[in-house]
Amino acid sequence: MQDQGKSRGATFLGLLFAPCSEISLQTSMSLDTKLPRSHRIAIALHCCYCKACRRYRHQIYILREFLRASGEKPPLADGLAGISMSADARERIRKSVADQSE
Repeated sequence: MQDQGKSRGATFLGLLFAPCSEISLQTSMSLDTKLPRSHRIAIALHCCYCKACRRYRHQIYILREFLRASGEKPPLADGLAGISMSADARERIRKSVADQSE
């Protein structure tokens, strides 16, 4: 049981000194799932001294509140698996990508 506590502490310390890219990833993940308390604390502490992450966290908060008010859930990647595209749309995208790569 002590090993689990140590790994949680390492995760907390890892996040506490994490670069902004990791903090923004964790902040984005908070839209889809509730983060562990240690992650939320590490993000909050990071945002105390990082203006960019603080601003991003605020934007995510506004987005979450908007989604809650609208009654919609954020789209998840696995929820898009059954969506297909018409053959015409696929061909237009293929041509557009080919034109941009030339």
